[in-house]
Amino acid sequence: MKNNTVIRILGALLLATASGRAQDELQQHRPIIVKVFNFTNQTQAIPQTTVFTPSQDGFFRANVYLEAILGSTGLSSVCPYLSFTDDSGVATYLGEGSGGVAISCLDGGVPLGVASQWLFRAKANSPIMFDAAIYPGPIVQPFAYSVYIVIERLS
Repeated sequence: MKNNTVIRILGALLLATASGRAQDELQQHRPIIVKVFNFTNQTQAIPQTTVFTPSQDGFFRANVYLEAILGSTGLSSVCPYLSFTDDSGVATYLGEGSGGVAISCLDGGVPLGVASQWLFRAKANSPIMFDAAIYPGPIVQPFAYSVYIVIERLS
């Protein structure tokens, strides 16, 4: 009886130690938000803008939501781009949508929104940049949109 009690206590201690280590590992591997960046009420293209510069190499996720907040009766589309530097050099990627076109204000002025997500590895001291082009230019007015960006470090 005494041996069973000792074995149970040792087993409980071992389980508690292993559980604590697993929790520590989960904490270490959670994404960390490193930057939140917003462009609100935009009426023109957004020039290439640095949103974050990592201090060390790492694996990142960029979450971008584009939202048309004022539409026209014509067609104006916003195409998001994300640029960063990895081991192969500077890379630029289009956002979600047909041909990279992320949001459109269609006939009747119906506002739309869409999310894009990029997973990438970026080099230290090299900026992560965002820009948005308008297709086809010039913009059919009235037109306005907002962009919300969250950059997370994954490792």
